[in-house]
Amino acid sequence: MKRWKWKGLSMFAAMAAVLLLGRIDVSAAGVRDVFDAQYYAASYADLKAVYGDDEEALFQHYMSCGLQEGRIANPVFDIAAYRGGYADLQAVFGDNWDAYADHYLTIGRAEGRTIGVKSEAEVQQAAQQAESARENAAYQAMIALKAQYPEGMHWTNDNYYGWNGGIYSGGYGCAGFAFMLSDAAFGKAPARMHYDFGSVRVGDIVRMNGDTHSVIILEVRDNSVIVAEGNYNSSIHWGREISKAALAAGDNVITRY
Repeated sequence: MKRWKWKGLSMFAAMAAVLLLGRIDVSAAGVRDVFDAQYYAASYADLKAVYGDDEEALFQHYMSCGLQEGRIANPVFDIAAYRGGYADLQAVFGDNWDAYADHYLTIGRAEGRTIGVKSEAEVQQAAQQAESARENAAYQAMIALKAQYPEGMHWTNDNYYGWNGGIYSGGYGCAGFAFMLSDAAFGKAPARMHYDFGSVRVGDIVRMNGDTHSVIILEVRDNSVIVAEGNYNSSIHWGREISKAALAAGDNVITRY
């Protein structure tokens, strides 16, 4: 059996191209072939809290409860909506969910059946909305610390914070403050380093000033960014604006997206 798996919120356009535009040659497909555990967990916080990234546990939940609850487990194809939209298929397949998945992948697309299937434009719009929501959640998590770490609070290289990002075990001063906000925004998500300063996002950490100072992005504007930072004149600051031209002279970017 050939499986089609679509992983990750950032891959919406690619998924749409495979499902909507590409030739599909599948035999004896089933629900597993259209089940995206990563998408399912990311879409429902209650499931993420209980099952984490356990694909098998998430799939069993979907089969035992999720389908009946109307939960969606694929960003392109909603198997429950597909079933509900076609009485002729219900008459033939009844409660055989695998048959509905197999029918769409092998026959339904060619027949022009679109109920429960997102267009490429809809997929791209959903991706943009999901990414915007993710950045907003990161911002809210960081800004929530402002009450505990207010503007002007004393913060120097004597202040240390251990980090969950994985590149460094922790940091002092400005790095420690940035790492603390980063963990608030992303939990235990792994970090990676890059040098594309034009693609910074909310929650990214930028190392700048000749590798001497770290800031974390709160907002991205057309020509500038708004940052939070520790050990800036020996204290914490929220809301300093840095031009993108100045940012581009930085040393590196650490992201957890």
